[in-house]
Amino acid sequence: MGLLPLSLEILFAIILFSRLQGVWKRPGGKRAGTRPANRHPIDVLYPTTEGRRNGDPDVEPDYSNPNVRLHPQVDPEPDEADVDIIAVHGLGSDADWSWTWKQEGEASVEWLKDPRMLPGKVKKARILRYYYHSKWDIDAPDTCLEACGKSLISRLHTFRKDQKDRPLIFIGHSLGGLVIEYGLLWADSEPEYQYFTQITVGCLFLGCPFIGSKMQIHVRIAAFFLSPLGSQIGIIEKISYENEDLFHKLTAFCHLIRRSSLPVSCFYEVYDTDYGKRFRIPWIFAWIFAGKVVNKFSASVLTGKILPADTDHVNLNKFCGPNDRSFVDVAAEIVEMYDNIGTLLRDRRTEFEDCYRKIGQKLGIPGIDDSDTDVKALVKEELQRDDFGRWLLVVDQADDATLLLQDVSLSTHLPFHRHGSILFITRNRQIATQLKASVIDVPTMNQSDALKLLTSENLNSSLVKGTFANSTNELLYLLTNLPLAVRQASNYLDMYQTSSTEYVETFQSSETDMIYLLSWTLESHNSSSRAGNSVITTHFPSFQQISASNALAFDYVRLMSFLADRNIHGEILVVPSKGAKTEMREAIGTLAAYSFVTRRNIGQLIYYDIHRLVQVSVRAWMRANDIMGGCEWAEFSMQALQRLEDVFSTLESTTQDAWRYYLGHAHSVSKFQSKTDRKRARHLLQKIEDHHLHARSQGGGEEQ
Repeated sequence: MGLLPLSLEILFAIILFSRLQGVWKRPGGKRAGTRPANRHPIDVLYPTTEGRRNGDPDVEPDYSNPNVRLHPQVDPEPDEADVDIIAVHGLGSDADWSWTWKQEGEASVEWLKDPRMLPGKVKKARILRYYYHSKWDIDAPDTCLEACGKSLISRLHTFRKDQKDRPLIFIGHSLGGLVIEYGLLWADSEPEYQYFTQITVGCLFLGCPFIGSKMQIHVRIAAFFLSPLGSQIGIIEKISYENEDLFHKLTAFCHLIRRSSLPVSCFYEVYDTDYGKRFRIPWIFAWIFAGKVVNKFSASVLTGKILPADTDHVNLNKFCGPNDRSFVDVAAEIVEMYDNIGTLLRDRRTEFEDCYRKIGQKLGIPGIDDSDTDVKALVKEELQRDDFGRWLLVVDQADDATLLLQDVSLSTHLPFHRHGSILFITRNRQIATQLKASVIDVPTMNQSDALKLLTSENLNSSLVKGTFANSTNELLYLLTNLPLAVRQASNYLDMYQTSSTEYVETFQSSETDMIYLLSWTLESHNSSSRAGNSVITTHFPSFQQISASNALAFDYVRLMSFLADRNIHGEILVVPSKGAKTEMREAIGTLAAYSFVTRRNIGQLIYYDIHRLVQVSVRAWMRANDIMGGCEWAEFSMQALQRLEDVFSTLESTTQDAWRYYLGHAHSVSKFQSKTDRKRARHLLQKIEDHHLHARSQGGGEEQ
């Protein structure tokens, strides 16, 4: 770092210290008084009498404060609320003033409790304000985002112990949005708190740095110079721009959003924030501290709404009144979440429960159709009766360990009796391990059976036999004899009276055509109908589950999708910064449990093979996410190229036989590079080919 920027950071630290000590006054009047650090973390702003704190009903309102407004007696009681709305402030803020608009000479406005504003829009809501330690500068607590997220969930759990089923809407400004994100992800992994993902019915984020902020470097350097005064970087350490941990958290959060159909709205700032002016830094240096604190890309969750706010970062969560245009937009999103609570909760009712209800109806169990009945308990009790008789319960698509064993722990509602048996059909072998069940492996379909399946229905045999027989064998090879893929191909050939030769030519012509054929179903043929369960989409739920349970495994499968499908050595996968053998073993084990990857020993070396159709599905997944604004394709195609370059440049003479495997990987990776990186990929390919020719001329290594 140059001398001038460093001097400016020191200047910023000095000015910040002076401000905090009262020597250097910020323009715009005196900040509202704050409460002690050991204050209660949650305030009820509405419906309640202004001036009373939680747990202290005898404290009288401060009638001398002209900003105190007592709500009319017609307001609902807190216990009658339909939803809790909780607001979480940002970095270095205080809950008492963070949500308050102030203008010198005018009354302040806190939109969370002003009867004309949010309380007037959602009258049956209880509005809460959350406080956590977000200081970083002087006398700051030693904390981090993970700890703040856990505290948010555990404190809400305790505070709402008598209203655990009441729906929740979160509002997060800046760092507060990350606290919400980290909190919900932690809750999703903890059995005691997993119900939060079911009762959360909306998240509204105001300038949340989901992938960090370019301003973080200024704060970090200032914190360094303020360290003798008790500054801490723990809470800001991970919000550097494009931080890898933030990327992983955001990916997991997006999958949680999809899985729970969680409505999310993200507002981003359209104006620069001028911290130079706010802190009265001399104008000649002030430009260094001006800009967007959180840009549009960082403030966006691709699975939610992305909306502009006509203000800067500091004022994203402050509104001057009910006609403030930003408030109008924000309130509209909250009202929409509020109005859709009933529909969302009904849609979240698990298919498991619906199936149990149908079983109960078939068995004629009394009370099974009552609205307030516990359907799962009634059916379980019925099947566990000694006089019921013999029964078999089939649980299909039992792939999600979180749903089956953790979230609402569906396994606890399964009946157990010596007269009954339960058959789980799953792609995830780890499910069987956790359930301690006997395993029945379903073998891969052979080519003979695959051919029978291809021609089993109405397909004209002349399209696949005779002169087309060789193409038919190649078609089945390309589809790996996978029953779903073979059935899709059969339907496509029959629908368009296409020969197997034409199908294979189209399949091999381009990545786009391959994905199209593997995505085609009879249902998708009718544009007015939703696409059915295709080879491509059938893998997507598994990708979501892997991403949520083991982020490294999902990184591996995305990287492997650009390599050849056979003979992938572990050294290609292990990035030095993530090189722990245990982490790699568990990640590969997760992929193997889904039958995505198999392990083979060649001599003393271990290689991995990946299912070809899984590779195509992963690439289709990345393309779909990139259309929504992501960058997974570019990231992992480049990572695959980089890993091949790094590994091949360090090959030792004792491992030279590996050239033939790396040649296949280099050919594969080069096909997927962008125009700017194609030359680099070809250069690597040429080096490996040269090595290939040299090794053969020297008689190096036996073909395996």
